Amino acid sequence: MDATGVLRIGFLGPQGSYTHDAALILARQLTDRMSLPSCSRAAFEVVPCETIPAVIASVATSSPSSGHPHSSRTMMAGVVPIENSTEGSVTATLDEFVRIATERAAAAAAAAANAAASQSQDQEQARRTSVKICAELQLPIVHCLVQKRQSETPTLERTVKRVYSHPQALAQCREWLARNLPGAEPVPVASTARAAELCQNEPDAAAICSERCGHLYQLDIAARGIQDLDNNITRFVLFSLQDNVLQAARNLTPRAVLNQPLNPNATSVRRTFLCFSLPHTPGALSDVLVVVKHHHLNMSKIESRPDRSTPWRYTFLLQVDEDLPGATSSDSAPAERLAVAIEEIRASRLCLWLDVLGSAQLALV
Repeated sequence: MDATGVLRIGFLGPQGSYTHDAALILARQLTDRMSLPSCSRAAFEVVPCETIPAVIASVATSSPSSGHPHSSRTMMAGVVPIENSTEGSVTATLDEFVRIATERAAAAAAAAANAAASQSQDQEQARRTSVKICAELQLPIVHCLVQKRQSETPTLERTVKRVYSHPQALAQCREWLARNLPGAEPVPVASTARAAELCQNEPDAAAICSERCGHLYQLDIAARGIQDLDNNITRFVLFSLQDNVLQAARNLTPRAVLNQPLNPNATSVRRTFLCFSLPHTPGALSDVLVVVKHHHLNMSKIESRPDRSTPWRYTFLLQVDEDLPGATSSDSAPAERLAVAIEEIRASRLCLWLDVLGSAQLALV
């Protein structure tokens, strides 16, 4: 909590976006965990930010000790989308975490080479490099087509010339739009909530957003469930640099993180996010993955992002899932195997650098 006793969480806004929904869910879970048994739930506030980098910055710089102008309104955590099940990764989020990992690795290298150099690191960068992923929420996405409110019953028969939405939402509904609004122009905007804002004053426009977002902006719901695939899920990650938030997030149960009844056949896992850079030599990536396999760790995802300091070089992001037998986190064996694997990779100098971006407990249904 900040000095006022309020947990503040930044999210990719504006209000009404799916990230807003995710932030509200996680804020309630965190305040339940951070409240004492004898007290009522602690207060929370979710604060919209315009961009994903702005969400990161709101957590990294909004601290009473940082001299930030809004230090009395400390942002203790942030929520951003990281991947959609049908459209893939949110590259803006990945690039921000790669940037954090790169800065953290550079700071560690400087400290190892020269203790004085590490002390010269500016305070904002030092806080930024302390940010860690601590929870993951998998949120089913149900898209609606919304239009400016009218007196008669909402219908698609009136002319719709434009459909506003986030690029991923437009892509997730492209088949429905082709069948039902073939003459409408898809217009990408910054968020689904921004799309709702735009069509408030445009009778010949529509927006794709959540039902809650449509009601928030006082729009008619013309059609529900217009996504092309029913199993449309977006992953959101919560990150923080505050010890009490990191600890509370670690204690979230898989059932709470999914925000839905837990399938009795679900596998409970602890997911760890790694970021690393490799020498440009044959078999460099394979050498790292052999260590992961040797320690019986499941690689659930791997991808690369461009190294912005050197053309045609890449930084890798790796997700490792550790099974948690019995749907509890009491078994330390998987975590120990991961720690040993990371130490082996570092000791063998298989990577130019390796950073642990954080971990989250969740259930794979």
